[in-house]
Amino acid sequence: MRRGPWLAALLYAALTIAVAYPFSVQPASSVLSLGTDTDLPVWTLGWDVHAFLHQPWAIFDANIFFPFRHTLAYSENLVGSALLAAPIIWTTGNTVLAMNAIALFSIAASAFGAFLLGRRVGLSPAAAFVAGLVFGFAPPRFLRLDQFHLTTIQWVPFALTYFHGYFQTGHARDLRIALAFLSLQALSSGHGGAFLVLGVMLLVVVRLVRGEPLALARRVRDVGVTGVLLLLPAALVYWPYRAAQVEIGFRRVLDDWGLAASSFVTSPTYVQQLLLRHVPNWEWLRREPDAWLFPGILPFVLAAIAIWPWQDARSAGASPARRGVASRIADSWRSHEYLWLYFLMALVTLWFAVGPPVGVWQFVYWLPGLNFVRVPSRFLLLGLLALGLLAGWGIDRIARGATSRRRTEIAAVASLVLMAEFAMPPLAPHPYRVDIPAIERWVGTQPDRMAIVDLPVTDSLSVITRERRNTLYMLHSMGHFKPIFAGFSGTQPPGYEDALWQLTTFPDERSLDTVTKMGFTHVILHVDLVPPTERADVEARFTKFAEWVRLEHTEGDGRLYSLHWKR
Repeated sequence: MRRGPWLAALLYAALTIAVAYPFSVQPASSVLSLGTDTDLPVWTLGWDVHAFLHQPWAIFDANIFFPFRHTLAYSENLVGSALLAAPIIWTTGNTVLAMNAIALFSIAASAFGAFLLGRRVGLSPAAAFVAGLVFGFAPPRFLRLDQFHLTTIQWVPFALTYFHGYFQTGHARDLRIALAFLSLQALSSGHGGAFLVLGVMLLVVVRLVRGEPLALARRVRDVGVTGVLLLLPAALVYWPYRAAQVEIGFRRVLDDWGLAASSFVTSPTYVQQLLLRHVPNWEWLRREPDAWLFPGILPFVLAAIAIWPWQDARSAGASPARRGVASRIADSWRSHEYLWLYFLMALVTLWFAVGPPVGVWQFVYWLPGLNFVRVPSRFLLLGLLALGLLAGWGIDRIARGATSRRRTEIAAVASLVLMAEFAMPPLAPHPYRVDIPAIERWVGTQPDRMAIVDLPVTDSLSVITRERRNTLYMLHSMGHFKPIFAGFSGTQPPGYEDALWQLTTFPDERSLDTVTKMGFTHVILHVDLVPPTERADVEARFTKFAEWVRLEHTEGDGRLYSLHWKR
């Protein structure tokens, strides 16, 4: 058995633990950021694992935003990640641990996938290891740890590895494995699925330009029934998303898709922050970056070495000194197809990311698949994979003609410099746990069908405050997973905001009319969340409407009421 891949995997895992410290040793009780972007995947993983056992064929009819259907399709479904999370949740009951374990796994797996892809396209083991470091640990990728739907793109390089294998060997088995990884990626992260489809499209176009026959009939035979079945789960999730879009009237619009130019040259690493102190005080650099998109200097240097049309006497004929740059590029294109494929991929993803007026996003944002992506700069994650491979080719070019040991030494030095350049302040985790109130757990013991409104609803004008209250009730619902009014995602169903404001004065005639027509049967009042200055008024309203809002059970600080409103 070859030890190289296993050694690389172990090194990537060790680096993940080291670079993510102290977060990496506190995955059961901490998160990297507090807010709705953390609450949402915690709930989503919990819902998916619950649905695996209780309603697998209706998993997209999640318990939020009742009475609307297909509400899991309002955001990332994370079903692929939930398959990995299920054993952890069933064993420990800790959804936070499951989320963090998968996020950390995604870093090491992304690096290892890039290593395997590098080996498939001809990189030496040492150069492929460098490629994995760039994709796994460069800031634009590594700092997505707290964006669960963006960190779980680890299956992209695995799929590309087997697509390359198929085109190299023609083995149907490689194609089917590639389709399995494509399906898994689409189910794990819709963003990752979009990145992968773009990458495969570029691969196919390059192969066709180089004379690869389309051979459509043979491709279909190679896919076969097995390939169709492997793709079926990813294909089936299209329909809930389409149904949800029709039901709520959602359409992707070209909103503010540009980003500050400073985003492309800044990152929070020690090296980059030091360098930025010594550059001219240009106005565009003073703008606050929208994201940390700079991958470091050394990856670009190595990539430039890889693509620069150096004179190659072996391919230049008898008069190498007289051959021009264009001729040398043509030679390189013919002999290094994969290098130029990934150079093209890096350029295309950059074209997606740049804003107006030159960015291509304004022309393609509406296309199926691409319209799933809200922020086009995220395509640079695919570009980072391409940059990592180019850096690997740079290592091999530097070490051309060297012994295997010498090549390894060169790659080791480059790896140390890369990790030094990627170094940043230790990740500072925040304590985090899901505390489900006793009343919610009691509801989970009741067999009756209930549709629940959680109160109080905050009347804050702050969108962030309202959304945090919604995700709090979503996390509470993990005690029973019965339908609830509250919800949070990338979009909202029609009329939700109006109903939300009506509930700030519940119970009164208008709010009772609304929730009854929507089909709700019960209300949970979390007394501890009612501001002290408002408690007397809330108690007075519940007393006034006691005939129609009847107290059924009290547990801890929560009260369950049944609704009996008739006008």
